[in-house]
Amino acid sequence: MESWVVAAGLGLLAMPAADPPLTDLLWFPPAVVARSMRELSQKHQEWVGEQYRKAIGPCEEKFWMTWGWEARVCEEAWGDLCSAYDEGFDPRNRRAHLGFLRDKLAPEYYYAGRMPPPVPLWRFARR
Repeated sequence: MESWVVAAGLGLLAMPAADPPLTDLLWFPPAVVARSMRELSQKHQEWVGEQYRKAIGPCEEKFWMTWGWEARVCEEAWGDLCSAYDEGFDPRNRRAHLGFLRDKLAPEYYYAGRMPPPVPLWRFARR
């Protein structure tokens, strides 16, 4: 996310938005849930990687590669939330991870504390 500022005679310049405060964590699932979701996401990525290695032909490889990319996107969001909760990190680092998460989510999701699913659920057929 960027904020815009006007410099004297230079027009609009893109400036990075300030990292959000740690109080934003109050909107999100608790740390124990975040860690569980990240772990599930990591296990799912391992499974997708196994399917990719077993793929027969370029069409199937592309299918599993795309699924793997979608799974990584989900895991990265949960990973940023876990890092923001990690009290072993410097507060600036924790706030930076919240900023990464804010940049990944739509504003209405970030400010409502809504996270993506830990795995790309849209890949699973309903029965």
